[in-house]
Amino acid sequence: MSPARHWLAFVALGVVTEASATLQVELEGVDGDERKNVEAFLTIQRERDEQDLGEGRIRRLHERAPEEIREALAPFGRYRVQVEGELAGPQDGVWRAHYRIDPGPPVAIGTVDVRIVGEGGADAGVPTVELAPGQPFTHAAWEAAKGALKRYAREQGYLDARLTEAQVDVDPEANRADVRLHMDTGPRFYFGDIRFVQGEGQDFEPAFLQRFVDVAPGTPFTDEALLGLQGALMNTDYFSQVEIQPRPDEVADHRLPVEVRVERNPPNRYRIGVGYATDTGPRMIFDWTRRYLGREGHSADAQLLVSPAIQRLEAGYRIPLGDPRREYASLRANIEHYDTDARKGSVATVRADHNGLDGNWQRILAVDYEYEKPDDAGTTESASEYYNLIPNATWIWKRLDDPIYTRNGARVDLKLLGAYEGLLSSSTFLQGYVRAKAIHSPAEAWRLIARGEVGATWADSVFDIPPSRRFYAGGDNSVRGWAYEDLSPEDAEGEKIGGRNVLTASLEAERHVTGKWWAAAFVDAGNAFDDWGDPGIVSSAGVGVRWLTPVGPLRLDVAVPLDDAPDSFRIHLVFGPDL
Repeated sequence: MSPARHWLAFVALGVVTEASATLQVELEGVDGDERKNVEAFLTIQRERDEQDLGEGRIRRLHERAPEEIREALAPFGRYRVQVEGELAGPQDGVWRAHYRIDPGPPVAIGTVDVRIVGEGGADAGVPTVELAPGQPFTHAAWEAAKGALKRYAREQGYLDARLTEAQVDVDPEANRADVRLHMDTGPRFYFGDIRFVQGEGQDFEPAFLQRFVDVAPGTPFTDEALLGLQGALMNTDYFSQVEIQPRPDEVADHRLPVEVRVERNPPNRYRIGVGYATDTGPRMIFDWTRRYLGREGHSADAQLLVSPAIQRLEAGYRIPLGDPRREYASLRANIEHYDTDARKGSVATVRADHNGLDGNWQRILAVDYEYEKPDDAGTTESASEYYNLIPNATWIWKRLDDPIYTRNGARVDLKLLGAYEGLLSSSTFLQGYVRAKAIHSPAEAWRLIARGEVGATWADSVFDIPPSRRFYAGGDNSVRGWAYEDLSPEDAEGEKIGGRNVLTASLEAERHVTGKWWAAAFVDAGNAFDDWGDPGIVSSAGVGVRWLTPVGPLRLDVAVPLDDAPDSFRIHLVFGPDL
């Protein structure tokens, strides 16, 4: 082989076998979001760990780096960036790329020329653009200003709005940016007819479906109203699919018709559930729901609950009223047998109620007719049976950030009920009850939980109150350290008979440990009693663990009574959402 051919072969071999190198990239002079953006823009930073990175590639990337750094800092208003780059190596097989960056002062906004013309130019609700002379100019603020105008136009029904001019003139020498932002809203559009299209063989009454619609023809068109309608329909149990389609091809006089296509769920739903709580032991639930009956959205349900402490069979029929999302009436009936350490017996109830939702408040006005027969009255003073017509009202207020694992939220339950002897009732009593619970997260790794309840009954004797309407304390969601309903006044024979009043409170702190695990510490106090002058308040303290699951936290607590109690400690296990 000739010398020339030997030389060519050597060169070719050198190209193929150029050794890959280790590369270190160092940045000086930037930090925070600016540093992150530079690292994202720098090709030499992104490719530093590539296996086949040779000297030629490293030098080319190094040459490109200053311009990439300038591009990365421009969105932050840095237009006078100075970069000094140094490439050293290889030393022991390591290349070192070092960049000293002087970002310079951010460009300041000079003049701001924002104009809105068209039908929406005179609207009082035009948003203020967050661009002001003298403040630093950033691409983020510029994009936010454009986005704010576009969103406003869309939310107010200006569907043809467009930016006729959106320009920034940057003078790096003067360190100044003049901005111009002009928008023509065009005409405002309004809702036309909203019509429903149902799947084949589906026949909800059109007037019933229209009751979900809370925008009238002629109302300014907004995407928010459409999303609200879609959410309202999907949150019912009627539909498996909801598609909302504006019909721009049918616009007349700037009125935009909307077509709502719905597909019904199967009519029947069956569920079987199992659970466990230390209050009532293991339980099994069989549930059937008839999602719709007839064309007006009526529905029915039945449920069987079986546990060692409680066995209950319940059925109901529900009738939507007015706005079906916020108002309905129902008829319910249930038969229950209870067998706890405090009470044993059976109760049968028929109920008619009216439910209404007003903001965060749910209101329930109801009339119960209740027959209760204790298995063992426990005292000669107790009645052998109770039958009462019980009008009652309940108000529930709830606000929370997450229904499964609440970080911040609260719930308040208020209830008022009573019966009058002679008015289809065997006794007279009036009862009020308030329960509240609040959750607050002062930091990412902490939750603080407070709850309390107070109940009072006006009656000549506790025995005028049916056992299921008396107050008891103790258990998983009451005063931990005592068994379920273990805190109660007793009769002369030492049998727990329940009290006319109840007062409990609890404070708890939870701390994140790792993954889905949290630790907890708590104190509880309270009792059920007859005399407000001698409530006999007892207390407990304990620790616990929480494991977060997709359907709510699993809570395991060990509570130690701080007063005389049947047990030196008790274990409490509860599963489900906090509120």
